[in-house]
Amino acid sequence: MSLPPLPRTRSERILWSVLEEHFEDAQYLFLGWEDGLDRADTSLRGLAAGPERRFAAHVRGLVHGGMPVVERILFPAIRADGADEAFDERAQRATAALSILAQRVPGTERLIAAATEELAPESATHLHRALQLWDTNGSDRALWEASLRTDARSWPAWLRTFAVRGQPADENMVNFCLRGDPSSVLAALAVVPDMAASVGDRVHDVLDYFLNSKDPKIRVAALRAGLQVGSHRAWNLCREWFESPAVPPGIIELIAVVGSSDDHQALIKSVVDGHISEARVWALGFSGRPYAAHLCMQLLRHRDERIVRLAFEAFCAITGLPPDNPQVTVAELRPGDRDLAEPDGEFAAKEAARDAAVEADAAAGLDPAVRRLPLPKPEAVEAWWADAKGRFDPRRRFWSGRVANLEVARAVYINGPSRRRHLLGYEMTLRTRSRVQPSTRAFAPRQLRQLGVLAESSIDPQRGYLDI
Repeated sequence: MSLPPLPRTRSERILWSVLEEHFEDAQYLFLGWEDGLDRADTSLRGLAAGPERRFAAHVRGLVHGGMPVVERILFPAIRADGADEAFDERAQRATAALSILAQRVPGTERLIAAATEELAPESATHLHRALQLWDTNGSDRALWEASLRTDARSWPAWLRTFAVRGQPADENMVNFCLRGDPSSVLAALAVVPDMAASVGDRVHDVLDYFLNSKDPKIRVAALRAGLQVGSHRAWNLCREWFESPAVPPGIIELIAVVGSSDDHQALIKSVVDGHISEARVWALGFSGRPYAAHLCMQLLRHRDERIVRLAFEAFCAITGLPPDNPQVTVAELRPGDRDLAEPDGEFAAKEAARDAAVEADAAAGLDPAVRRLPLPKPEAVEAWWADAKGRFDPRRRFWSGRVANLEVARAVYINGPSRRRHLLGYEMTLRTRSRVQPSTRAFAPRQLRQLGVLAESSIDPQRGYLDI
């Protein structure tokens, strides 16, 4: 599909240096916002009031310049050779595409859709990120219609876009991708639950087929989709898989967010019995159980620093102890800290060692964000817990020190750590049987609208999956 021509317009009185600065600053802010989505020291509220608001202001500046800005700055930035000199291709292409989509002219989504087909798949991903974030009246329908005009080779990318947005996709597109390679199947399974209303019980037949897949990633995706449409078979398979030695992290997470008290006890017992892994410690925090918090406190003396940091994060998530409390955490170098007076001194050496450890974790396939989590003082945390644990009913789940309920879920979603919001949002999806699907990687207004719909639901986080 060729790119449609843009109209020629007059561009007198435009201060190009100012607009180029808007474009550059917006890219930096976009990168900061994207990074913040997976950080422990940011929240939905904080991102919305900080980088997201400032990014939107720069985009408005680019929109104010009208079509001349599209022609001279934005449109070239999304072309195949437009990112040759970009400091970050992802930031440039996504920012340019979002600024084009924000123009007050119809059909911009078709321009971006056409541009995705002119690029290599890895570059087209950045334009699809802009499509995931585009949020205006009628954007869901406009993107659905634009996707129907694209080549089938791009359909997996479109399905991933719809999954992030939490909106239905075309049934023919889904069926086509379900017959494709593993990557295409995974993209299709992410949106299959949205087809339940139109295809009825046939959705269970589709999922049953993939529940028998030999590919663990496809089986996990099929289980997640099955749980979203209320499949008891999917939940029973999930519990069986949890008991196996090679259980994937995704299954452990499911046990934590929608398991019953017995399921949570099985998770806790597995860690007590010595099956200590990052995935299990991460999941303990989502179980919300006081016994899990007590176990996490004991893990603060573990020999593996990554386990210690994760255990402290999980402990704080359950009990509400502020993770940035200097009385219970070790003072450390934080990202961005610098000693300008002695740039090559001991301070800089420690920072370099910390950065090297983070890079080594990433190279080993470990989550580099774990090394950025606070490091606790075990004695101080133990003393705090000795005073606080009497307030926690062992029969209940707790989020941030409060009994888990719908009101607390909303508060934690908005004000809690960004990196934990994605799994909390997925728990909401499961507990509402996909009626509410928080787009945890979207801009704040879309997420807040979705939370407004959640307020009309009656969910009880204390119940296990079979009792929802």
